[in-house]
Amino acid sequence: MSFFRRLSIRGKLLVGFSLTIFILLVLAGYSKFVFDSTNQSFIELNQNYRELRGFLNLEVSNERLTGDVKSYLLTKDPKWEADYNKTLAQLDEALTDLRAIPLSPAEVGALHSFEQVTDQLKGTELLILTTAKEGNTPKATQLFDSRYDSAQEKISILVDGLITSKNTEVESRVATSRNLIDQTQKGALGLLALGIMASLLFAVYFSNFITTAIRRLAVAAEKLASGDLTTRADISTRDEIEALGTSFNVMAANLEESIRKLRLSEDQMSAERDKLSLVLSGIKDAVIAVDLNRDIVIFNKGAELLTGFTEQEVKNKPIESVLRVFDGASEIGPREFCPVRTDSFEGVTFSKSGVLVEGKSGRKSPVNLTTGQIKDGASVNLGAILTLQPALATLTPQPSGETIKAH
Repeated sequence: MSFFRRLSIRGKLLVGFSLTIFILLVLAGYSKFVFDSTNQSFIELNQNYRELRGFLNLEVSNERLTGDVKSYLLTKDPKWEADYNKTLAQLDEALTDLRAIPLSPAEVGALHSFEQVTDQLKGTELLILTTAKEGNTPKATQLFDSRYDSAQEKISILVDGLITSKNTEVESRVATSRNLIDQTQKGALGLLALGIMASLLFAVYFSNFITTAIRRLAVAAEKLASGDLTTRADISTRDEIEALGTSFNVMAANLEESIRKLRLSEDQMSAERDKLSLVLSGIKDAVIAVDLNRDIVIFNKGAELLTGFTEQEVKNKPIESVLRVFDGASEIGPREFCPVRTDSFEGVTFSKSGVLVEGKSGRKSPVNLTTGQIKDGASVNLGAILTLQPALATLTPQPSGETIKAH
């Protein structure tokens, strides 16, 4: 099992394929063996049928010879003599066929005895026929009764023994062949079932092996996506999926470190802003700080007094929605009076005296506006710092919408 676990996915698939091929080869080999055995059994069975047919021919021919002799004695009809000669030729042909078939020693001995008795019987038959032709029927009948019947009985015993023995052998061979066929069917079905079972077991094991690892990786990915940066994929399949899990763990570790650094950077940025806010809160002039998107991040007390807005009202809002700047009758846009640079520039980016700023109530106040940028401000998401210093002016209150004239 440990060897299997160390294999790659391709190796595991190759092992499963090889196992299936091996089982199929075993099934094919078994089938060939059984087929050869069955074929040999049928060859032997066919030979036994040939032998049995030959022995039956001997019995039939011998009985016909006896019938022909009896018929000739009774009728003296030459037809029976001709029929006798024809049957005698058939008997010789049957003996010739049997000699061409490999027989058992016992069968060879019995056939040899049959031929000896048959040769003797042929002489008796010819003597009986000759005597009958000479007209001495009583003597021919005496020869038939005294010699022929006993020889025929002996031949019948020999042939019956051969037929009975061969019939028993044929029946045994048929039963063996049937048993072999039954065993072949059962064995083939058993091997086929074993092959299917092994293939299914391998498929189930391999699929579980793969899907379990993939499921673990998917669960780890879901946890990571939900914000659990400490999650790791515990995969030890020693294959491509484990390599994928290792890559996932490295990615998760790198992501965790990046988030940690980002959070540390945000904490540092927040600390720097807090410091800057603390410093700016002690300045009487109005000071407004914006981020790289020109959203207000610092709004000191001077700015609150100048514009009429509180810090909570303007925090994280665009500068143009809180402050409007006019140069006489012309309005200065936020890109001009609040430029944001992302380089390492440090210094004043905009400065103009005697501009009018419009606050919450629509009242316009004259100020000297200076916009600057600190070095590395972009690294802490600080785009610009606006200082609004009240210009020298007559401090006579003005109605809403009217301006205070600067001197």
